[in-house]
Amino acid sequence: MSPTLVVGVDGTPLFRRVDGIGRYTANLLRATAEARPDWRFVVIGFRDDAGRPSLVPDLPNVEVVLLPAPRRAYQAVFSYLARVPVGRLLPRFDVHLATNYVAFPHLPGVPAVSVVYDLTYVDLPEVVEARNLGYLRRHVPRTVRGSAAVAAISPFTAARVGEEFPGHPPVHVVDCALDPTFLAPAPAPGGAAPELPDGYVLAVGTLEPRKNLVTLLRAYALLDPAVRAGHPLVVVGKQGWGPGDVPADVPADVVAGVRFTGYVPDADLPSVYRGARLFVFPSRYEGFGLPLLEAMACGVPAIASDIPPFRTIGQDLVDYADPGDPGAFAAAITAALAAPQDDPARAARTARAADAARAWTWDRSARQLVAAVEDALDGPR
Repeated sequence: MSPTLVVGVDGTPLFRRVDGIGRYTANLLRATAEARPDWRFVVIGFRDDAGRPSLVPDLPNVEVVLLPAPRRAYQAVFSYLARVPVGRLLPRFDVHLATNYVAFPHLPGVPAVSVVYDLTYVDLPEVVEARNLGYLRRHVPRTVRGSAAVAAISPFTAARVGEEFPGHPPVHVVDCALDPTFLAPAPAPGGAAPELPDGYVLAVGTLEPRKNLVTLLRAYALLDPAVRAGHPLVVVGKQGWGPGDVPADVPADVVAGVRFTGYVPDADLPSVYRGARLFVFPSRYEGFGLPLLEAMACGVPAIASDIPPFRTIGQDLVDYADPGDPGAFAAAITAALAAPQDDPARAARTARAADAARAWTWDRSARQLVAAVEDALDGPR
C-alpha cells in the first residue's frame, strides 16, 4: 500500500473573519477531503489562532497544527525575507496548498500548488490598498514561478496568469461554487427579508474601490424619484479599505434612501437575496464574482458589469452594463424594475439562471484540485 499523501494547507483564510477567500478555501478543502479520504490534510496555523473561530472542516482526515509563533510576528518577517523556514516544526508534507496568493509559510523542498484569485494588483493597481499592493507585487510573481502548479479560480484568472507568467507552471482552473447554505430549500414565500423594506434593489460586496459603489450610487441617483421610492437600495457588506464617502454629486435625499447593513452572516444571506426585487453588481474587476452566482441561485434577476468573469457565470441569463457608465446601469435598472414580477418570460429566465448557478459544484472543484495536485507531483496519487 502506498503511503498516505499529506497536504499542508495554509490556514490563513480559515482563521480570519469570513470573506470570499475564506469561503472558497473552506468549501474546497471540505469537498477535496471528502473526495480523497485517503489523503491527509494538515491546516497550518499559528499560536494566536488557538481558540479562534475557524472555518476548518470537521473531518477525520483534516487536522490543525499550530506553529509556536504569533501570526503577526511571522508575517512581518516573511513580508521582507520571504524565506522563514519552519519545516522542522511541522509534519512531513508531500505538497503545499498555498491558499492565499503566496506560498506561506515557507516550506523548502515541498512542491506548492498556489491558488490565484485574480491579478488586480497587475491589471487595476489603483483599486488595491497600497500596503497590500506592495506585498502582492513582491511575493506573487515569486510564488507563481516557484510553484509546481497554479490553481486559478476561473478561466479568466487562468488566462491572465498564463499571459503574465508565460512558460511557468501549469495552470488549472479550480472553480468557485455555491456555499451549501444556498443549496438548502427556500423557505415559504414571505415577502422581503427580515427588517428590510419591500421591493429593494440589492448590492453585495466589501465596501472598497474595486466594488465600484460609486457607479451604483450615481446610477441610483439617476432613477426616477418614484422608482427610488418604491425600490430602496440595500447595500450589504463590511467596510473594506479606502474612503467610504458617498460621491459629492449624489444628492443627500438619494443617500437617505440607501440602507447600508454592514456585514451579514452567511446563514442570513440567502434570505436577503431572495427578498430582493433586483440584484446589481457593478464591480470594476473580479476573478470570479461569487455574489452574482449567489443571486442567480436565489432566483433574483441580476444586472452585472460587462466583464469576462461575469459573462462566464451569467451567460445570457443576466443583463450587463459598462462599469464606468452610471447611465447604462440606470437604464438597465429602470428596465428591469419595469417588468412585472409575474411576467412568464422573467420567471423562466430566473429559473434557468438558478439551474445554471447550481451546476457550479464543489465536487467538481475538488476533482479539479486533485488534478492540479497530481500534476504538481507528476502523476496520479
